[in-house]
Amino acid sequence: MFYCYEYGRYVRLDNVSQSGSKVKIRYHFIAHNTGNMSTHFALIPLGKMSAGTTQVEIEQLPTEGPDWGPKAAEVRGDLLRSLVCEPTTLVIR
Repeated sequence: MFYCYEYGRYVRLDNVSQSGSKVKIRYHFIAHNTGNMSTHFALIPLGKMSAGTTQVEIEQLPTEGPDWGPKAAEVRGDLLRSLVCEPTTLVIR
């Protein structure tokens, strides 16, 4: 599962990879010149998983846009932690 709370940028998943006991989610924000606020949520199918622990890593890629006007600043630090889910460990039994 991946989520982002209500924010004035869109969120796009770029890639989800699974290797052994690691899952890596790569995403980026898309800046736009509107007042639109949106919340994003994704359920990511991983198939049948073996018992044990799986580390979920989350990687932010560079922001895109907007299509016109000044380039948007990257989302970092406390703001990023308040918006996007954090890495976690899944325990499969």
